[in-house]
Amino acid sequence: MLTLLLSTYNRSDVLAKTLDSFTELAPPEDGWKVVIVDNRSDDNTREVALS
Repeated sequence: MLTLLLSTYNRSDVLAKTLDSFTELAPPEDGWKVVIVDNRSDDNTREVALS
């Protein structure tokens, strides 16, 4: 299993593009999980991460 760790702060636009780009990738055989660390953003980062 591959774990991708993304740390973000008030970058919901970049986070949305990044997460969308993952849909174009072929996952590794063992799968993957994405862990998003939101550093107390005050934009809509949380909503983007949960969508």
